[in-house]
Amino acid sequence: MFRYPNGKPYRPKVEQKKKQPPSITYSNRGMSLEDDLNETNKYYLENQVAVIHKKPTPVQIVNVDYPRRSAAVIKEAYFKQSSTTVYNGIY
Repeated sequence: MFRYPNGKPYRPKVEQKKKQPPSITYSNRGMSLEDDLNETNKYYLENQVAVIHKKPTPVQIVNVDYPRRSAAVIKEAYFKQSSTTVYNGIY
């Protein structure tokens, strides 16, 4: 029998029914890193350390759904070419 450092015996918890895992979403991965990079680049520009700009990713939009005029939803899109560096600049 295992015991905790205070001397009490370890009793494993009874396993209950497993809950369904929350649906996994992969959207916005890396956004916090990109926000940090943008803040850093802004600091560099203000303090004349470096000039770094984000390069837009070329995307070909194929299918767009217009439920309302003001709310377009992109349903299908593809990258025009393989991605290279996203940020370019000079130090």
